[in-house]
Amino acid sequence: MQPGGGAEEPVGVWTDEEFVAESFAGGSGIKDDPYKIETAGQLAKLAADINSGVEDKNHSKEYFILTKDIDLSAHKWEPIGYAAGDHAKKFVGYFDGDNKTITGLYVKEERALEDNNYSAGLFGSIGGGMIKNLIIENGYVEAVKKAGILIGDATISYGSNKNIVNCKVSGTVKGTEKQTGGMVGYNSYGSYENCIADVNIIGAGIAGGFIGEDFLGTYKNCEAKGNVSGSWSVGGFAGILFYQSQAEKCASY
Repeated sequence: MQPGGGAEEPVGVWTDEEFVAESFAGGSGIKDDPYKIETAGQLAKLAADINSGVEDKNHSKEYFILTKDIDLSAHKWEPIGYAAGDHAKKFVGYFDGDNKTITGLYVKEERALEDNNYSAGLFGSIGGGMIKNLIIENGYVEAVKKAGILIGDATISYGSNKNIVNCKVSGTVKGTEKQTGGMVGYNSYGSYENCIADVNIIGAGIAGGFIGEDFLGTYKNCEAKGNVSGSWSVGGFAGILFYQSQAEKCASY
């Protein structure tokens, strides 16, 4: 059994061509008519589209909603977006989990590009927009750096909105270098509200139960539970909160 992951390492990757759905379950991607996702293959389509780098598939500022619980246990997950130097691909949209649950998440990110390792989570990298009302149960995420159950890397420039609201995650995150967190590995200029991470963190440097490393982020009514281990800059809630980061009514257990 994988620690916190539920099963042995799956065979195949969801974004392999034979597993990706040809279309979403409906919708047009606007606020009043979001793209509907009801299967693992349709969620994999979102990852494949973002990671392709094709401009008309980047879904920038488009809307998505889960309409059913999703089981990802059949194959390994390739994160939606990734951070790897100048070649980063980011999700910049609106994702509503509609209080549905994702199970069977298994990410083992071993790729590297020009001396930059890829970030890892359900979302590898986000650059704006919102993720809300999403539950991830008993996930397993492993990477060199920037690893979290929900998001590996949440990096964007000043002035861009990036909000994570009413999300709950559980499982195990393993980072072999730095920036390992229960909810998110690395964040800048993002806000988190009413979120809970109940995660076993096996980190090295800069490891925290909720966030690994933060730059000018805000946290309100958020909780971290579970165990955290690492070698330096290790905290129950955060490894590092840097430069005007704010935490209000947050707790770690």
